[in-house]
Amino acid sequence: MIWRQAHEAMDFACQVGTVQGHDGSIMVWGVLSLKFLGSFVLVPTSLNAIRYVELKGDHLHLFMLYCHPHGNGAFQQDNCTSHRSRLATAWLDEHSSDFSVMNWPPRSPDLNPIEHLWGVLEKDMKAHHTTSATPRY
Repeated sequence: MIWRQAHEAMDFACQVGTVQGHDGSIMVWGVLSLKFLGSFVLVPTSLNAIRYVELKGDHLHLFMLYCHPHGNGAFQQDNCTSHRSRLATAWLDEHSSDFSVMNWPPRSPDLNPIEHLWGVLEKDMKAHHTTSATPRY
């Protein structure tokens, strides 16, 4: 967090750059609820609308039916591009009797409970990487 005057908003001296991807990365998808931890899935390619709908069909739908068999569950997603696609939206509409979708602001990780899980996983992976050459996840 920085403090600046209103006229300094775009002043480079008042901005801090960030780098994403640091030491390389893998893409994973996961689901959790208050009581259950669901699937943790390695995404072998970039997450496009088709792959996202496959993940929801293969993992999310069964998880929601298990956790909320009466259709009273609510699903939260972070609204990245593949989440907002026509294909993904149509899939959610098709399954609206099984669970609802929360209206959620895009890119708001501070409010997203799964971000805490990713932090724990990253910490464990880094600790494991320093002690062993082969991952156990």
